[in-house]
Amino acid sequence: MSYTITNERIFRKVHTFLGYLVIINTLVTLVMRLMTGRYISFTNIVFAILIVIVGWFIKHLNEPYLKDIKKYQEFGLEKLVTLSLYGRVRNPSDLANVLLVFGFMLVYPSVSSFGLFLIYFGFVNLTIFIEENRLRTKFERQYQIYETKVGRWTPQPLSTIVTGKYKEIKH
Repeated sequence: MSYTITNERIFRKVHTFLGYLVIINTLVTLVMRLMTGRYISFTNIVFAILIVIVGWFIKHLNEPYLKDIKKYQEFGLEKLVTLSLYGRVRNPSDLANVLLVFGFMLVYPSVSSFGLFLIYFGFVNLTIFIEENRLRTKFERQYQIYETKVGRWTPQPLSTIVTGKYKEIKH
């Protein structure tokens, strides 16, 4: 089964919508909880805020590279980016978005928000799978090397990211 960039865009729009749905569901549940005077865990709120801050930080660090990728795509070109966060984790934008949505969900976790989060996370993984298949086909050996050195979700030590000592992967 062949997937195109159009399919990727559709899946990205769906998982973005699902992410917003998780956040809205959590906020509605939180408001309902507050209106009934039920207790909300301070620990959950602090932990959620920390996760959201980490997600925002990753998203902020990745923003300049996303702009460069979009510029290349406007001209019909595609380049395998292996600098900055892309040298540590293959999908920094998706990681940031998952952390943001997960952080919001933790403010007041409910069965419905957790279920929606799992569906959201499934769509994110499906989108990544489609994108990686396309990149594997386009860049062949170069992407295989990149794939073996850089994890899909797990970044390498943060010290190199914070200090800005990035290494481009040699192909």
